[in-house]
Amino acid sequence: MLWASSAGLGAAQPRTSDVGDLVRGYHEAGLFDGVVLAAVGDSVVLRRGYGLADAEHGVPNTPATRFRLASVTKQFTAAAVLRLAEMGRVDLHAPVSRYLSGLAPRLAERVTPHHLLSHTAGVVRDVDALSTKGIGAHYAMDEMIALLGSTDLSFEPGERFAYSNAGYVLLAGVIEAVTERPYGDAMRTLLFDPLGLDDTGHESSHLVVPDRAWGYTRLVDELVRAPHEDKTYVTGAGSLYSTADDLFEWARALRGGRVLSAESVRLLFTPNAGSYGYGWFVGGYRVPSGDDGFTRALHQGGSPGFRTALALYFDHDLTVITLSNVEPTTGGLWDRVGNALLGYEEEVPRSNVAEDVYRTVLTDGVEAGLTAAARLGERGPHSEPSESDLTRVGYAYLGADRVEQALRLFRYYAGRYPDDANAHDSLGEALAAAGRVEEAIAAYERALALDPDGQVGANARRWLARLRGAD
Repeated sequence: MLWASSAGLGAAQPRTSDVGDLVRGYHEAGLFDGVVLAAVGDSVVLRRGYGLADAEHGVPNTPATRFRLASVTKQFTAAAVLRLAEMGRVDLHAPVSRYLSGLAPRLAERVTPHHLLSHTAGVVRDVDALSTKGIGAHYAMDEMIALLGSTDLSFEPGERFAYSNAGYVLLAGVIEAVTERPYGDAMRTLLFDPLGLDDTGHESSHLVVPDRAWGYTRLVDELVRAPHEDKTYVTGAGSLYSTADDLFEWARALRGGRVLSAESVRLLFTPNAGSYGYGWFVGGYRVPSGDDGFTRALHQGGSPGFRTALALYFDHDLTVITLSNVEPTTGGLWDRVGNALLGYEEEVPRSNVAEDVYRTVLTDGVEAGLTAAARLGERGPHSEPSESDLTRVGYAYLGADRVEQALRLFRYYAGRYPDDANAHDSLGEALAAAGRVEEAIAAYERALALDPDGQVGANARRWLARLRGAD
């Protein structure tokens, strides 16, 4: 049984004020803007917006605000494939060549929908890595399949887990091929309309999305608009938008068997390699008391300006939804809300301590920032900026044409995490933007040495070829 009754909650019955105070504390500390919905069974404990959906026009975030879901999209794509399997239109273990043509032989004949759903296919991580168009450009489905058809696999299908957005793009292609309809239309017919998810849809480049949240990055000294990508390059992997209310309806529909058969739901939440089911990470969850016998299904999503998460705590039938449209935002807020729902006391943060480090790096230099981070680290875990925080804020400065500030942050990142390939890759990009070619080459060489066989190393090779004047 995946879900237990909500009658037997852990430490204490949840109190709305406790959960609300916790999230408000994160908002006031500059660690969260967006919408949170938390529920025990069918009873919503917290449903509230924080901050602005549209800072230019002063439009607040509300439970009806539509957010880019990013990778939370994957669970919907997985469910649509399972719906088609229930109809006998997709065989989860048939070669993908049954549905898609023009793929490289090993991909076509060895990879199955099961491999794509579970990230065990060995497919490249991202479509844009295969194109000169780059991230955020417009891609047609046949164009993406042609790009993916030109690549080989990085390992034998089923051998291990390797997260791949491109694999879910291929699944969207399967959905289109089987239904003979565009992905967004097929999803509406298969899932959204039957469940009344009227505020959920597939974002295409020409579409006007009413009541949408815009993505922002909070710099040390100002709020800036995040780059607004065309999401076609992650069709099926990160292209949906939705609201907290629709996501809660979706979660309850899964629990109530209104979406899929019991067997299909079991497949969604049965972990394969990498603790990944179909569109969900599923594993044990440790509460503050130290007990780790609880099971949680979770998926997060990230897109410029947005961080999203949907978490289901099976043992107590809890649902937590966090949708943020301002970066950086706190990681793991869903678990802290879940703990509060279970009656555990969660500390409200005093401030965004990461900003202390950013400000020091930008005003006093890299060495002073490293000293400041060491002091912050003494406060306990999660007290200093994470690698992902540093990456997002550094790229926000780079995107705002504040290259010198971005350089300082990426130099700090590489100094703080000297064996992190992504740190040196990011530093190389900032150095290239600043016209410091020889230094950029050195940074990319370091990234390649640290990750010779991975995605970061592949990106470093492309940049090295470009910087050295190769084709």
